This record gives sequence, C-alpha cells and structure tokens, in this order.
Amino acid sequence: MRMDVLFDIIDEGVIFGNKAPNLTLKWCLLALAFCIISLSGFAQIDTTIYIGAVDIAAKQLKSDGTGSEIISFEEAVMDNYQQQPLGNLLQQKANVFIKSYGASSLATISLRGTGSNHTAVLWNGLNLQSSMNGTVDFNLVPVFFMEDIDLQKGGNSARYGSGAIGGSLHLNSFQKPKNGVHGMIGGAIGSFDKVDGLAKLSYGNERWNSTVKLLSSTAANDFELPRNPSNNQQNANFLQKGLTNDNYLKINEKQSVNSYFWYQKTERNIPASRGEGSSDALQNDDFLRAGIDWNRVGEQSATKAKIAFLQDELLYFSSVVDSANSLTRTYIFELEQDFFLKNNQTVRAGLQHHKR
Repeated sequence: MRMDVLFDIIDEGVIFGNKAPNLTLKWCLLALAFCIISLSGFAQIDTTIYIGAVDIAAKQLKSDGTGSEIISFEEAVMDNYQQQPLGNLLQQKANVFIKSYGASSLATISLRGTGSNHTAVLWNGLNLQSSMNGTVDFNLVPVFFMEDIDLQKGGNSARYGSGAIGGSLHLNSFQKPKNGVHGMIGGAIGSFDKVDGLAKLSYGNERWNSTVKLLSSTAANDFELPRNPSNNQQNANFLQKGLTNDNYLKINEKQSVNSYFWYQKTERNIPASRGEGSSDALQNDDFLRAGIDWNRVGEQSATKAKIAFLQDELLYFSSVVDSANSLTRTYIFELEQDFFLKNNQTVRAGLQHHKR
C-alpha cells in the first residue's frame, strides 16, 4: 500500500510533473534516495520473524574477589578423560596439586597451599566433604558422571562454608536438554588388566529430560616394583561400579523441578608398604546421594528449595590391625528467597538445616 502511494505522488508531477519544472537534478536524486530508504525500511518490517520463549541459565560463580580465579573445563577436554577419575583431570589440565598414594588409592586436593579439607567440593550444590575428616577422595569421582566442572580458586568461605579458604570445586551432572532419544556405549582396555565400561541413555522433549549413566571399572594394578623388578605389586586390585540418574521437569514458564541420584560401590585392596612383607587389607567405599530441587522465578522474586539425602559407608579390614566400619547419614533442607528491587538491587534470604 505504501509503495503505491509513493509512486502515485511521483506520477502526479510533484517531482517530474508540471508543478515543479525547475527542480534541479540534486533534488530529484534526494527524493529518489528517500523512496529507496523508505522501501528498504518497509521490507525489513515484512521479514520479521517471531521466535518462542527461550530459557536462559547462568552460573552463580563470580571471579570478583582478590586472588579469585575460575577454571572451567571444555566438553572436548572432558571427553578425553571419560574413563579416568577426577584427580587426573585436575592435575593435568588445571595445574592443581593432587596428593595420590598410587593407582586407585587415596587422592586428595591442595589449593593455594591449603589442606584437602580447605576445598569445598559440591555436586549439584551438595557438599561432598566427609563428615569424619572433611576430605574428598578424587579417585572415587569419575569424570564420566559429570557434565560441567568448574574450579574456583580463592577464599569462598562466605558462601560454601567457613573452611573453604583454598577454593571450591563445582560438579554438575545435569545434561543440556536434547530432544529425542540419545545413547552412548564405550569402553577402554589398558595395562595391568584395566578394563572400563561406560553406558549412557537420555530422553528429552520441551518439558521433560532424563539421563541414566552406568560405569564399571576394574584393574589388577600388578605392575613391576621399581626396586624389585622380579616381583609384581600384590593385593592392589580395584573394582568400581556406579549409577547416576538426573531428571528435569518444567512445570510451567515459572516453575521447574530437578532430581538427581548417584549410587557407587568401590572395592580396592591396599598393598603392603615398604616395611611390610605382605598385606591382605581391603577397603570398601559405598555411598548413595539423592536430592530434589524446586525452582520458581517470577518478575519480582525467585524461590529455590532443596531436599537431599547423603549416605556414606566405609569398611576397612586387615588381619594385622583392627578393622573398622563407619556409616554416616546426612539429611539436608535448604530454602532460598530472592527479592528483585529497582536499580538492579537484590535482597536474598536463606535457611539451611543439616542433620547427621
């Protein structure tokens, strides 16, 4: 319609007709340019494309403190460590000191010269530090079970506990939403009878997403001893099996529910030390971790509630020293409320209750 009106005016002689016979070439070119610009603007309006709503999520990690640094591992890097424990990834790709007592043995972290109990390790927001010694064994955390790994160096005691003066490690097992059915099966064979098996199955649509992962790893670790090449390492077997399940449900445009589950059983024999002739010691680590999050985000406020259960069991047996068995259960309830004020200001209030 607008295109016709413009050409009608030109035909009536406003520019080329009898009413303006003395117009110069300059004014004619100006009018022609105006028409082209107008037509170009109308064409852009006609090609407007409307898209649906898009969910945008951002992490709360901020490197705004003195000496604070955040290291995020790319997906391509994590793919190369799917059959390895988390300690190997941190030591080789983040220049972090991992104190390891050998293959499949205890591995702890040290950030900025602090002890292993001074680094908070959080899985989907749940602190995994042992209630007995405050540490996490990184040989018990497979990289395959994690989708996002972020290492934050620096004193983060205000948010993750008074002991997190070295830094914090954030593990996320939720997969990015994908429509349809997706699966993966993998494995690896290595030296000293090491055999790994991996399996992953996920299904998702616009409202719901679920992912299941299975892992099995075993090794004899019967390598030659450096000072005695004629003998191999004895009583160093390792067996690990695990299962994770993560679910996401979008209730409506403002509310969503996440659930996550992780069960793992690890059996490892403890070889003799240099002062021992032989050893029959073994250690079993079994744990179960589960939680549910409810999130609601509105125009003026946001609410987040979390309920979780953690169970860790450790069994140590030896014919030389006394055996030990420890069982720890932790119940967690957290509630967080944000109020969005004017001028980009936020007021946050929270409630935490942990029972052991």
